[in-house]
Amino acid sequence: MAKATTKVPSGRRGPRMTGEERRASILESAMRVFAKGSYASATTSAIAREAGITEPVLYHHFKGKADLYSACLDATWDDLRGRWDAIIEAEPDATRWLGRVAEAGFAALDDERDAARLWLHAITDLAEDPKARPRVIAFTTDLHEYVADLLTRAQAAGGIGADLDPRAEAWIFLSIGILRALSRRLDGVADADFPSVIAARQSWYAQTMGARA
Repeated sequence: MAKATTKVPSGRRGPRMTGEERRASILESAMRVFAKGSYASATTSAIAREAGITEPVLYHHFKGKADLYSACLDATWDDLRGRWDAIIEAEPDATRWLGRVAEAGFAALDDERDAARLWLHAITDLAEDPKARPRVIAFTTDLHEYVADLLTRAQAAGGIGADLDPRAEAWIFLSIGILRALSRRLDGVADADFPSVIAARQSWYAQTMGARA
């Protein structure tokens, strides 16, 4: 039986894109579709419709949904890491690195390119997908290593307490991001308490520095 193709919506054709431009366009469309629902509910036909292309065109650039989701994770991580790198480079005070990075990460939750939201979907939806699972693990490892390295450098510069374990603190930092993404997915179930969660962590860091809470 012939595989059904996606009908391209009328009026959406524009100038012919290069292969790189088409791939980027598909990624942007996929991120919007994934962010609206989940990995399980999103289909390649829906993503193709969002991108204004046919499914064969989508499969020309990506092997399948797992490959596409992996590429979305890579793109969102590259974007978020770029924001964080810029913050650290521009901020000479190591005591402010963690807070500034956290602010940028939480602000990204309102962005369709949000890494935390896609990561949450990946953890909950792709745990048993043998094609996607290795990439989700690699993404998680990369994210943790980045934050652990940031905290190690902040600690060396006197930005956090010397007694803190940067690797353990990195996992706690990421778990707060997951909580925020989870709350957004569940109609803001934890939103009212979230400022208190952040304040509690800031107070803890201040206490380890011997500063005012």
